[in-house]
Amino acid sequence: MPAYLKTVLKEIDQHFQEPLSLESLAITAGVSKYHLAREFKKYLGMPPNEYLIVTRLNHSKTLLKYEDLTIEEITYSCGFHQVSHYINLFKKHEGCTPLKFRREWHSNEAIKPPDAQ
Repeated sequence: MPAYLKTVLKEIDQHFQEPLSLESLAITAGVSKYHLAREFKKYLGMPPNEYLIVTRLNHSKTLLKYEDLTIEEITYSCGFHQVSHYINLFKKHEGCTPLKFRREWHSNEAIKPPDAQ
């Protein structure tokens, strides 16, 4: 993987809560946005925007599991701009709503036996 792609991944991972465009990522990488999009998909199997969405959703799953934030608070803290859009993306990727995900996570945690050591 080229070094500029590693730079772009780091940029997304560190700034996913902020608005990021293909153009701004290309400027960071020092390549054209078309080249970045093509190479990103070649090496990562998805376009940069999809990687950004997955990164935001993964962070939201951590918040759903371990924080007592509302869905609205999670939406905005992960870089999404509309609650309904976040819920639809979450449902598309995870197969359930964020609230259902949280409830199932907490119910599964409650029935796990303590580790025997």
